[in-house]
Amino acid sequence: MNVIFRLIFVAFSSMVMSSVPSFSQTIEIELPNEVNKLEGIFEFKHSIPNSYLIQLESVGGSAEGIVRGYKVRVLYEENGEVYFKYLKWNASAPDKATYENKVFKMKRGDFEKLTRKLYSRGKGFSTGAYTVPFRLRWAQGNQKFDFESSLSLQGNIVYGIGTRYKEDSYLNLSLGFGLTGVQLNPENTTLRSTGDPLSEVRTATAFTTSFGIVLTPSPVANIGVFIGWDNLGRADNDLNWIYEGNTWVGIGVNIRFNATKNSNEPTSGNLENGS
Repeated sequence: MNVIFRLIFVAFSSMVMSSVPSFSQTIEIELPNEVNKLEGIFEFKHSIPNSYLIQLESVGGSAEGIVRGYKVRVLYEENGEVYFKYLKWNASAPDKATYENKVFKMKRGDFEKLTRKLYSRGKGFSTGAYTVPFRLRWAQGNQKFDFESSLSLQGNIVYGIGTRYKEDSYLNLSLGFGLTGVQLNPENTTLRSTGDPLSEVRTATAFTTSFGIVLTPSPVANIGVFIGWDNLGRADNDLNWIYEGNTWVGIGVNIRFNATKNSNEPTSGNLENGS
């Protein structure tokens, strides 16, 4: 009896466990179409005559050809088709009468293959922190240069600039403020009271203001060129540092900003078909 009972218990347990989904299984969730719907301004990448299998059909009208470079605004999607209108036309455009003030439709799959989305060139503002470890300094009134490494941490406001065909910026303009550790020594610092060279080497803290241009060819590789000014704090106002308030030039590599991107569409007033 015990053997039979055990066999029944094992069989029942196997049935129950087989009906319970495993946590390691991938559960596919079908998102509603509204989540991935197309919107904004698009540009055709290819020219295709109206006799081709891919049809650009006006609502209530006939099929028309597709012209490379023409720009459209998506209105809505319905039953797997994208409905759109062309942007404003140049007064002398030969195709103006064919496309103007008409609503066209195309299968979504064909539309995605033939167009690319357009974005604003200005990607907007972002914030972040960076450091410029190497700086070239020079003093006013003489030819004394100093190339030094320094520990500096700055917060910045960045404005991104990019192309109409990508959401991310490729160039960032930066305004930064922060603190920098500078080395004071007998060669670059004198006492204000006597004019004698500093008798020791010491580290001071300076307030830094900087402007910079950062190129971002990829999210993981970028390089920036900066100019800035360092001013010693009150704790060192008894010293005359020869680089006080003078312009320095610095280079930073792999500076990481918060991503500067903008999904906004370009101003349609700056885009014109047939020009």
